Amino acid sequence: MIPDFNICVDEDDFTAGALELLRSVRPTWSESQIQYKVYTEGITNKLIGFYIGNDSNDDVVLFRLYGKNTEMIIDRKAEVQTMKLFSSVGCSAPLYATFQNGICYGFVPGETLDEVSVREPTVQRLVAKAFVKIHRLELGENGGKQRAILFPVLKRYLSLIPTHFDDPQTNNRDRKSVV
Repeated sequence: MIPDFNICVDEDDFTAGALELLRSVRPTWSESQIQYKVYTEGITNKLIGFYIGNDSNDDVVLFRLYGKNTEMIIDRKAEVQTMKLFSSVGCSAPLYATFQNGICYGFVPGETLDEVSVREPTVQRLVAKAFVKIHRLELGENGGKQRAILFPVLKRYLSLIPTHFDDPQTNNRDRKSVV
């Protein structure tokens, strides 16, 4: 069972909330030795890694603070369930905890694949093995079938697109680009 904490971690002053969660997730860590790194590659979420020593250490605890209104696009409950399921077969980092505005999970060392590395036969075989593991998973309750989500998710995305803008200049520009 993944603990769910009734804590909201402040995006601008995250250390107090994160340290409170780390006391449960990493109780042996000395608070005076905990360091962190803010990852800036994300678009909507804020990602912070906490660790002892240096950030090349494999024992990094990641905190993802959800971006504003991202729950309109991403089903957070399904995301947590997927992370737990994938982690159970070694296809993702372990999920340590959830909290009001984010999740806390493990770090998996590795390299981001690019257009060159993804063509390497060794990498292709590893990716294929991971896909096989994922696609063999029993989904839903008692191994039942999951409902298809592609079209409901697309419909939800499309419903978020405004049909018009109050500013006539913006409205005309956007209408011209669509038509």
